[in-house]
Amino acid sequence: MRKNVMIRLLCLVVAGVVLSGAVAYAAVTGSPYETLKNAALDAITQRNVTVEACMTGTINGEVQTDDKTFYIASEDSCLQYYYDSDGEIEGYNYSTDGLSIYTSIIGKDGKQWYSAYISPASRYPYTRNYNSMGLISPEDRNSAKMRFFEVLADVLIGDLKNNISMSSSGGVREVRATWTESQMPELVKAGLDMYIEQFNSAGYRYPTENPTRDDYEGYDPLEIPMKSVAIEYVTVYAKIDADGNLLHIDFSGKCVATNIFGDSNELEVKVSANFTDIGTSNPECIIKDASKTLTAEYAKKRFGKDYITVYFTLNDDGTIDVGSVTTMYPGETQKYSLKQDVDDFDFAYYDKDYDIFIG
Repeated sequence: MRKNVMIRLLCLVVAGVVLSGAVAYAAVTGSPYETLKNAALDAITQRNVTVEACMTGTINGEVQTDDKTFYIASEDSCLQYYYDSDGEIEGYNYSTDGLSIYTSIIGKDGKQWYSAYISPASRYPYTRNYNSMGLISPEDRNSAKMRFFEVLADVLIGDLKNNISMSSSGGVREVRATWTESQMPELVKAGLDMYIEQFNSAGYRYPTENPTRDDYEGYDPLEIPMKSVAIEYVTVYAKIDADGNLLHIDFSGKCVATNIFGDSNELEVKVSANFTDIGTSNPECIIKDASKTLTAEYAKKRFGKDYITVYFTLNDDGTIDVGSVTTMYPGETQKYSLKQDVDDFDFAYYDKDYDIFIG
């Protein structure tokens, strides 16, 4: 688990520092840059969109993480599917103002339960972000603050603009860019130095004052304190329609992380995403009557709270079995101890300090 977290973190740092900087600089005069910049910023602005994306991360040629996601987002709701290691759907999460329904829970007896978090509707629902890529609000997208950061990025990135090209066919523009280690600007190098410093500052990375290899026996390669990170290459390929919408993007990058003992590990990340139904996507809750049944008013009346997590099963027609709705983890409606019931269900453990199940 820790290995996956570490590679995701490092992948995000490399991808985030390089891609956000390299793409954001595109306000520099020139059609390819302007096109890529606007499409990328629009893609991370809150809006109606359907996104299918996957990310693969490897260490020394071995796949460490292979994630896939599919979600439909709108201004007031989002439906996201999760996939297992075989690429099969293993669950979903539906969120709207006042209600979030999470992945189902399967007991060893085969009974299927669902969980939902209920809360009162927000007084300012438009401030909610239901698009997991929506890092920028529509208001901020056109603000003076955003224009300032665009211009600042242009100055910092410098000559990387010379590595972006664009062609057009059938109304779709294709933008390509490639950068190597020697072309990386000081901004990126400083960002990586900062990451290494923060990474190494975690106390558990130095079990002794003068660590030796024996101190890290059994550690994953990326758990050992780093000495340097060198980016070998970064490539970007994007498809943009006539309206400036990002339709597809491929990102790949490779770096070499060297630890304090001089051992080098090659890390490679590949990200691919497709954007469809731009401006028109409309997620619908799979459980049709959930938004009408699981309201804050209902929770307050039945359980005395309007901020609460509940569990429930479905009727044969797919509607909520109202009689099954409970605040206890599935199985707790019977007079058994919490500890006894947890063994009957997968994907959960009992936290005795807080007297709750975590699933």
